Parts: sequence; structure tokens; C-alpha cells
Amino acid sequence: MHYVIAGAGPAAVAAAEHLRQLDSDSEITLIGAQAQLPYSRMAIPYYLSGKIGQEGTHL
Repeated sequence: MHYVIAGAGPAAVAAAEHLRQLDSDSEITLIGAQAQLPYSRMAIPYYLSGKIGQEGTHL
């Protein structure tokens, strides 16, 4: 099976994570209009203060 999720925001990432729990063998593709990887806006203050690295903001 190959799942395609339209969007790459937090809800899409949550859907992909849930699908992965249900089906660990299938391919999952997220399609979004963003030029960068999906990131958590809630993590930005921690990144700016140096508490986490940039990789810590990725969803």
C-alpha cells in the first residue's frame, strides 16, 4: 500500500505517524507547498534561545 497525504503541517504529520503505527510496511508520502521541511512553530522559542538545535524543530 502507498499512502499519499495532501499537506505537510502538524495534522498531516500526525496522520502519517498514526498510519505508520497501523501499517509499518507501507510507503507514506507527504505533499506540501512549503519549500522547507515541516517544523513545529511551538519549538521556535526554544530554538531561538539555544535550548534545542534546528533539527529539534522538525516534525
